[in-house]
Amino acid sequence: MTDALIMAGGRSERMRTSGGPLHKALVPVLGVPMIERNLCALLSEGFHRIVVAISASEQAVAEYVEGRGRALANARQAELEILWERQPLGTIGAAREAIGGADTLLVVNVDNMTSLGLREFVAFHRQSGAALSVAAHRESFRVPFGELKLSDSRVRQYVEKPARRLWISSGTYVLGREACLSVPAGRRMDAPQLVSALLEAGKQVAAFRHAAAWIDVNQASSIGRAEQLIADHYQEFEWWRQPFDCQVGGLVLQSPGGILVEHRDGTAPEYPYLWHLPGERLEALDRTPVDALVRSMRGRVRASALDFLTSCDDLDTFSRKLVRHHIYHAELGEAWRGLDLDRNLQWRPLEAIPELVPQSRVLSRAMAALTRHRCADVLAFSR
Repeated sequence: MTDALIMAGGRSERMRTSGGPLHKALVPVLGVPMIERNLCALLSEGFHRIVVAISASEQAVAEYVEGRGRALANARQAELEILWERQPLGTIGAAREAIGGADTLLVVNVDNMTSLGLREFVAFHRQSGAALSVAAHRESFRVPFGELKLSDSRVRQYVEKPARRLWISSGTYVLGREACLSVPAGRRMDAPQLVSALLEAGKQVAAFRHAAAWIDVNQASSIGRAEQLIADHYQEFEWWRQPFDCQVGGLVLQSPGGILVEHRDGTAPEYPYLWHLPGERLEALDRTPVDALVRSMRGRVRASALDFLTSCDDLDTFSRKLVRHHIYHAELGEAWRGLDLDRNLQWRPLEAIPELVPQSRVLSRAMAALTRHRCADVLAFSR
């Protein structure tokens, strides 16, 4: 049995210094907090016991885990636990306590975004017979100086600012029980220390080489690059590895009156969010999500006017269904004033959408995708 550990401890000083007050676990990347992206990746791969290591001083992270995090875990009948770090335990120090009764432990860092196949990684570790396995990928680094290749006092070659491709740790590990018990109880230990200790003891450490998309999001300057990476590989990052139950076409309809959003009164338990993105479920006759959206708009929006924004899977925590959303954008123009709206539909200014609380994750994803879309248009125009 393999359990999983999300390392979300520490004070997130680099992110807070560069980007604001939030712990990095709660920083949204394309509309979804990083801790939720990691949690959904684990649930998507069928992990049934997940531990989150949190600093005792980070109550906001714990509140997320106990709220949205637990709802997601319950919808997949998984256990979700908090491991409190009363003192900093480093990048691997929580493994000893987190292993519980399992024989192997998958460890992921909350600030790593990757499409790495986690079950494939665990299977590799089991077959390798290693005490610990490290996910490894190649990264290119440019030397900022001219490199001299020498033979005694003679210069054989001068290479200006050469690039080097190195194997680096992806910040994801699989530990056997022996490796977890090698971590000192209640004391800080970082992953390099544990690897060195195991190697010195004559234990095998394996490398799982992969070419999956990966980025470390440790400071604010990395967020934009992470969003670009996810947008470029949305099927790998945004779609679960489990089959979806149904599909919905979502529409970001924009007009001089703002963005069209759906409001619910919040009294029904199946609607935990008050604000949603309008959408239409795909029926048997719908060949594409565009067909469903044109049908729902009764022809007021032409198919040619719909621009694709993104696609994502969202776990409905009430019905426990996995819903695949295909989100499009259209502009309505002045015809918006004559649009016959359902009583739950409202126009809201674009800048006011973030203030609509609580809102569905699909709405927040759609707004993040629209922002990227608009920024790309501005950049293209400026060129």
